[in-house]
Amino acid sequence: MVQLIADMPPGTLGFRVSGRLTHEDYAEVLVPPLRKAVEAGERLRVLYVIGPDLHMEPAALWEDIKVDVQLGIKHRAAWERIAV
Repeated sequence: MVQLIADMPPGTLGFRVSGRLTHEDYAEVLVPPLRKAVEAGERLRVLYVIGPDLHMEPAALWEDIKVDVQLGIKHRAAWERIAV
C-alpha cells in the first residue's frame, strides 16, 4: 500500500509504503503526483517512508522499473533529492 503523506513541506512529496505493494498503488497513488510535478517543471524532492513489512507483487516490481525509465531516467535533471 502507498499513502501520500499530506503534511510535507512545500515542494516536497512524501509517500508511506508498507504491506503489499501492487501495480495499482503505483498507477493510482505514486505516479500521478510525480508525473504532475515533472510536467509542471518542478524539481522533485521526495521522501519514501518504507515499513518493515513491505512486499512487492511482481506486477509492482515491473511498474517500478517502468517508473524509473519514464520519470527517473528521462527526467533525471528534475530529481533534486530522494530520502528513503
